[in-house]
Amino acid sequence: MNNIIYTRAIWLLFNKSCRRQIAIKFDTYFAKEVMKRAKPNYFKMIRRAPAVGKHNPMLINIMVTAFVASIYKAGEGKIAPEQMGTIMTSSMESVSLFRKFFEMNDYFSKGWQDKRNEQALRSQQREYQADFVSEFIYGKTVDEYGLKNYECGIYKLLKREDCVELAPQMCKFDHVMAKYMNANLKLTKTLATGGDFCDFWYTKRQ
Repeated sequence: MNNIIYTRAIWLLFNKSCRRQIAIKFDTYFAKEVMKRAKPNYFKMIRRAPAVGKHNPMLINIMVTAFVASIYKAGEGKIAPEQMGTIMTSSMESVSLFRKFFEMNDYFSKGWQDKRNEQALRSQQREYQADFVSEFIYGKTVDEYGLKNYECGIYKLLKREDCVELAPQMCKFDHVMAKYMNANLKLTKTLATGGDFCDFWYTKRQ
């Protein structure tokens, strides 16, 4: 995968907040050393990751996962998966631009849902092995919709990088994103926890 602009942008956007959260959990010196080791590993991880398409809207999700995985691995076993999940959530929620990224779209409009359906249909062609494969499910009204992931690009990256134990933590973050999407999320099973697919169901907050 080769998208240096997004790669650098994600590092610049989140590295300070992550270092701060690691310092809170551990100490300042450890946080500095972890982020120092994580940076080159993150860029290498992105470069060796298989392509998922330049205009794939899920590309950001995979890049953020690489960012999280690089920090976790740089902890050299001292950061537990659950701690990494908390660090990730706290640091990303503290970045206003990240929150605004999810607040800028109307996920309960027909136009947005039609585009998401088109994206899901394209994914089913399996052009890129490292990508998601999903199915979009229209609700009875635009105030609800579902999404099934039969293959998960996040899970695939974590498996390739030998840190698949982080996958359930990334799944938990879907609930955080739903909050800024003005949505309630029901998620009863995931690939990361042994399910045959991930079953997302979103309803608009009233």
